Amino acid sequence: MSEKEMTTLDAISPERKRLLDALSTGSYDTITELCEAADTSRQTYYAALQDKAFVDELFRNTSGTIYAAIPKIMDKVVK
Repeated sequence: MSEKEMTTLDAISPERKRLLDALSTGSYDTITELCEAADTSRQTYYAALQDKAFVDELFRNTSGTIYAAIPKIMDKVVK
């Protein structure tokens, strides 16, 4: 992890870090379920999505998962 990445992650609040963890480890049907799992509010969730540093970190953490899921998604779409 680069120094810039560490600085960005260190600058993210504990609530937003919990959101990142929940987003990277679970699957939720609603935003309410996600926020409950992350022990944070929906307001924190929506504010986090407006923050470039949070969104950048989210994509950095989850892009591998997204790419890994593409074959499964395509299989369901084709059938």
